[in-house]
Amino acid sequence: MSTATTFDPVAEVCGRLEFARKRFLEDLESMPAGMLSKDNGGKSRNPYDLTYELIGMHSMFTNLLQQRKGEIEGPNGWVKAPTEFQNKEKAASAFDDALISFVDALHNYKGDAISDEFESPFGPFTPLGMANLSVWHIMYHSGQLNYIQTLHGDDDFHWRP
Repeated sequence: MSTATTFDPVAEVCGRLEFARKRFLEDLESMPAGMLSKDNGGKSRNPYDLTYELIGMHSMFTNLLQQRKGEIEGPNGWVKAPTEFQNKEKAASAFDDALISFVDALHNYKGDAISDEFESPFGPFTPLGMANLSVWHIMYHSGQLNYIQTLHGDDDFHWRP
């Protein structure tokens, strides 16, 4: 008797995106509003800047998947959030919306998520590759939020089991 296991790489990466989305939001929500815009010295960015960067990246990925054409734009200096974006509820909601839209675009992608390629300054990315990069990128910035929290005396673990 043989049991076949079917692996759906899109469903798997979407599960990891959901994990990363929830953890980032928990980190963001655990920070007082004043900490989100605070200058942390030197050339550091604040949590609003990090959140704004993630929203921009996911909006670009969503548009590429929906249009099935285009190139991934590379970094052009450090992203800074505009003043009008710097509101805790607005930032959390915009991040959440951007991630949900990206996951929806990936689930509804009309091409081949494993083999279609979009050019980038770092080489081509498949839709699945974009999603994997997204998970890493969110968790990287989540770690930065955690570090900023510790700089201000908060060493609590804010993720909910």
